[in-house]
Amino acid sequence: MPNDFFLNYVGNYIETDEELKLALIQSFEYQKIEKKNYLQIPCEVCNYQYFIISGCVKTYHTDKHGKDHTIIFLPPQWWASDLNSFFNGTVSDYSIMAIVDTEVLRISKNSYDKLLSQHPIMETFFRKIYQGALIAQHKKVVEMLSLSAQERYDNFLQQFPNLSEYISFKDIATYLNMTPEHLSYLRKKM
Repeated sequence: MPNDFFLNYVGNYIETDEELKLALIQSFEYQKIEKKNYLQIPCEVCNYQYFIISGCVKTYHTDKHGKDHTIIFLPPQWWASDLNSFFNGTVSDYSIMAIVDTEVLRISKNSYDKLLSQHPIMETFFRKIYQGALIAQHKKVVEMLSLSAQERYDNFLQQFPNLSEYISFKDIATYLNMTPEHLSYLRKKM
């Protein structure tokens, strides 16, 4: 497990002592996920939260017509999970798939609860993580409602400068709420 990388990441949000570092190492499990393999599929309970070490995953929803809608791309140092399913034990509506070969650290619900019970400072850590995720989600909703397609694409390239190299054209288009044809048109204009 890439302990130093993760422990340094946690240390950016809260103070860590040796006891907490050991608890973190014991609570998280290292996993490699090959490209196009799933961390989560719909209609199953989401049993883990995943910290992305390397690679990239996407979270998406498939509607009743079989059309995929990309919700978010999660590069290194981001977290992936269906939190509603994880915390409430309900079945997930989302798929989480590795776009490229990816390395993650995952924590189960039981390990999560135990970690927070024994180390209350982790409540502060996860609150900060969830706040950042909520802010990013709200920003994306506002962009979808108020920006032009060109502006949304420009913001995507600014926010994720390296992702367009290995994310499919179709995935980028669904993330930006446009057709692949329209995205192609915008790219030709640049």
